[in-house]
Amino acid sequence: MDGSAPHDVPLDAVIRAVPEAMAMVRADGTVEWSNASMAAFLESPARGPLVGRAIQQWFASYDSPRVSRAIQEAAGGESPVALTCTLAARPTDQVVIRLRRVNSDPVRVMALICDAQKPRPVQAELRHAQKLEVVGHLAGGIAHDFNNLITAIFGYLEIASRSIDPAHSAQHALRGVREAAEQAAGVTRTLLTFTRKSAPERARVNLKELVLQSARLLRRAIPTSIQLITPPESDGEAVWIDADANQIQQVILNLALNAKDSLDRGGTIRLGAEYTADPATPGQSRAVLFVSDTGGGIPPDVLPRIFDPFFTTKSDSGHSGLGLAIIQDIIRAHNGFIEVRTGIGEGTTFRVSFPAAQPAPAANPAAEETSSQAHGETLLLVEDDEQVRRIVASQLRQFGYSVIEAGAAHVAALLAEQNRGSVSLVICDLELPDMPGDKLVERLRSAGIEVPVILITGSIHFDPGQLEKSRVILLRKPFGVVRLADTVSKILSAADAVPGSAPGSSS
Repeated sequence: MDGSAPHDVPLDAVIRAVPEAMAMVRADGTVEWSNASMAAFLESPARGPLVGRAIQQWFASYDSPRVSRAIQEAAGGESPVALTCTLAARPTDQVVIRLRRVNSDPVRVMALICDAQKPRPVQAELRHAQKLEVVGHLAGGIAHDFNNLITAIFGYLEIASRSIDPAHSAQHALRGVREAAEQAAGVTRTLLTFTRKSAPERARVNLKELVLQSARLLRRAIPTSIQLITPPESDGEAVWIDADANQIQQVILNLALNAKDSLDRGGTIRLGAEYTADPATPGQSRAVLFVSDTGGGIPPDVLPRIFDPFFTTKSDSGHSGLGLAIIQDIIRAHNGFIEVRTGIGEGTTFRVSFPAAQPAPAANPAAEETSSQAHGETLLLVEDDEQVRRIVASQLRQFGYSVIEAGAAHVAALLAEQNRGSVSLVICDLELPDMPGDKLVERLRSAGIEVPVILITGSIHFDPGQLEKSRVILLRKPFGVVRLADTVSKILSAADAVPGSAPGSSS
C-alpha cells in the first residue's frame, strides 16, 4: 500500500489495525493484501496464508461461483456490490461480503466481510440513532399535549384562587396544586430540551440550579437503594457559567446514570457545583461540577479507554459506549475539561471544570407580572385545543377584553378580514392542524392586517427569526392567563404609543 498517515504512521499499518475484515483482491479473486482481522475472520491460519490465493476457496463450494461473479461485477462497475454467503469453516453462519473497485482500477477490488447476524458497530449505532430520532418526535408531541393540559390547569387554578377569600384554607391546597403543575411543566420542558435539534444556545446559567433540576429527574430513574445527595435547595450561592443549559444537563445526567450503574448493591451518589481557584490564572476562579459515587471504582486497565467512542463494559445491557465520548466533546466545546479520580473499592469522582462567568443580572421587581385591566379591545384567539381556548377566552373576558374565537387557521383568516377594523391583537397557537401559526401571520400580513400577534407554543424548536420584526411576540406554554393578560396589556400599550397605529392597519 502506498501513502502515509499523519505523523508518518504508514497507512498500511493503520488499516491493518482496523477491526473490520479487509482485503484487496484482483478481478479473479487472488488476494494481494489483507489485514489481520480478515485472516482471523476467515480462520486463515488453519487453512494456510491468504495472500496469493483465491479468496473464493474460503467460502462454501456452492457460494464460491457467486463470490467470483460478484468480484468481477464490482471490478467492472462504479457501484459497490454486496453478497450474503457462507464460509467453508463456518457452514452454519452467514456473512456479508462487500466489494468495491479501487480508484477506478479495473483489476483491483476492496473486500470487506462481516457477520450477517451481527451488525457492524457503526451500523448498530446508526440504527440506534434512528430509533432515538423517532422517540424524539414522539416525545415532542406528547410534551406538546401535556403543555396544553398544564396551561388549562393554570387557568382553572387562577379562577379558583380568585373565586375564594385569600384567607380561605383552600388557598393552601391550590398553591400545592400549582407547585405540582409547575413541576410537571419543568418535566415537559426537559423532555423537549432533550429532543431538540437546534444549535446550542449559550446563556448565563447557574450550574448549581442545573444540578438540582437534574436531580429531580434522576430520582425517578435511581432505585431506592441508592441515596442521591445534592446541595440544599435553600443554598443561595449560585455558580455561574456561560453554557448551553441542555448540553450541561446532559453531562450531569450521563455521569450520574453511569454512577448508578456502578452501584448494583446500593450506595451513594453525590452531585454538586462550586467555585475553585484557577491554577493557570492566579486570582481567577473556575466553576466545577462534581459527580461522585461509592461504587467499586474503575479498574486500571479500563480507565484509559472510558472516553473512547463505542467502548463499554455494559454492552449486554444496551449501552452504546458513546456517553462519555459525547460529553467529553460537550465539555471541550465549553472550554472545559474533565478529571477522573478513582480507586478499586474507593468509588469514583468525575470533576468537570468550566470557565466561571459573572453573575447574571438580578431580576427587576418592577418587571414582575401585573394583571392590567383592559379597555374593551377586541382580541382574536386562535387555538385548536378546545379546553385551552375556552379557559383562555373566559379569563381574557374577565380582564375586560372582547374575544373572538377560532379553532383553525383558515377560520381565523376569515374572521380577521371580517373584523379588520376592530381586532387590536391576535393570539395564535403555533401548532394548528390546517396551517402553522407563523404561516397564518404571513397570510395576515400579506392581506395588510398589521396588528400585533402573540404566538403561543410549547415547542422549543421554533425560532421566530424575522417574524419578531413584524410585531410578533413568542409566548411559551404552559403559562397562566394572568401572564398572558399582562403581555397583551403591555403590547397594546406600546402599540398605542406608536403614532398612526390603529387596529387592522399598518403603523
